[in-house]
Amino acid sequence: MQLSENCERMDTGIDIWMAQADRPEAEIRQCAGMLSDDEIDRSSRFRAARDRNRYIVRHGILRLLLSAYLRCEPADVEIRTDPKGKPHVIDRASEPAMQFNVSHSAGLAVLAFGRCAGIGVDIERINGFESMREVAALNFTSTEVNELDSAPEADRIGTFFKLWTRKEAVLKASGEGLLIPASCVDVSSPVEGEKTWITRISDASPESEYRLTDVKAAPGFAAAVAAAGRHGLTLRYRRYEFTKMKNNIITNGCMNSPSNCIRPASTCGF
Repeated sequence: MQLSENCERMDTGIDIWMAQADRPEAEIRQCAGMLSDDEIDRSSRFRAARDRNRYIVRHGILRLLLSAYLRCEPADVEIRTDPKGKPHVIDRASEPAMQFNVSHSAGLAVLAFGRCAGIGVDIERINGFESMREVAALNFTSTEVNELDSAPEADRIGTFFKLWTRKEAVLKASGEGLLIPASCVDVSSPVEGEKTWITRISDASPESEYRLTDVKAAPGFAAAVAAAGRHGLTLRYRRYEFTKMKNNIITNGCMNSPSNCIRPASTCGF
């Protein structure tokens, strides 16, 4: 299946792609050949080879997917960074323009694409740490702290990362990132049964409302995605696989339902 068949031009919804960034050397080289000079320069700054290779693979996949959405070659994709550090792609052919966001944790990457005013996505491996409660006290709202403290002991670490990824997703969608306090947005769980809900950054205008939902990630990970505005948030899950190479372009990207494409990071073929 051609990758472009999974990247049809979208009018609504957000495509969520999962990808494993720990790849064989041959695939790393293929991805490196698609990067810009700036990306190559940034990759060279990583001291650890694993981190450098993961960066190369993530950005190679990003360019391949953007090229499929924008109907151009990967090397022709123009990625810029705004004054606050949020990357965006130059999309001269579409209105509204394509938006994207990328997050990664422990070798697993999640890439979100859509035509919303702003998109933010975050993924974190669920792994407890000693200062977790202190971090929550500094960054969570009182409602979120209560949700964390009320969670069963066995679920508390997962609850922390569920709340944290939601916050990151909203702040990234806003374009502010951690330039503003994480406690300015409340992402406590909605009424039971609601899959998406609206939140806003406190003391902001009505235009700063965000639709938020959890993302089905691999076991052991928490993830969330947010989009600016009050419109519905429909997710389409895709899985990216390195398969066939042709003229230095990876032509195959696999699309599956969430139940089929989300597998443990140690065994998945992303």
